[in-house]
Amino acid sequence: MPFEKNLLVNGNEINLVWNDNEQNAIENFSMYATTLLEIVRRKKNDFRTNMNMSAKVDEPVNFMIQLPSKDDRSILLHNLRPFILQKEQTFLPKICNFLAREIDDDMFQKFITQQKNCFFIKKNAQTFHLTTDQNKIINSDEVLTLWLNAYEYHRDDEKIKELQNLTSFLPYEVFEFLMLNALLDKTKVIFEILNITTNILNSKITQINISNTTKEA
Repeated sequence: MPFEKNLLVNGNEINLVWNDNEQNAIENFSMYATTLLEIVRRKKNDFRTNMNMSAKVDEPVNFMIQLPSKDDRSILLHNLRPFILQKEQTFLPKICNFLAREIDDDMFQKFITQQKNCFFIKKNAQTFHLTTDQNKIINSDEVLTLWLNAYEYHRDDEKIKELQNLTSFLPYEVFEFLMLNALLDKTKVIFEILNITTNILNSKITQINISNTTKEA
């Protein structure tokens, strides 16, 4: 039986319909994202990252880097997995697509586009990009996926070698800083979408108001 809900989006009445699989994906997304939100709030200080650089003439650059502990990193990566792996039912862009398909409102569509762009590192205009001599962007979703498959979600010797060749010019802690910052940025998008899915699933009268100041990234 399909999930149906009458919405009031920026003053416009919209009838939303999801099939059983879509409803299940949205419900799971909300459940996993709520768990992630609770963890991030509880461990805010533990997930903090910071990097400072200093240099003197004719001396190497000195990096001072703060990263989460290995245990805290494992907690973050485990709870992000449902949202950042494309094969997952709750991959964030899939959830955005379910929302965008049903909610035909200009400001809402712009908001969803903005969130998807912020989720993908390459499209996030607020992210600086570090490029190799081979014109490969280090802080990109392509390299993030390579890192996750090489060291975190899997252990792949070929991918480890590829990653080492790609990042050989960087101190590894600097690379980790870039990857973990990218993951933490993704949590912000997840929580924005969680606000909407929770409202749709749990409110008797669902009103969604998107500010007209929303800009595309």
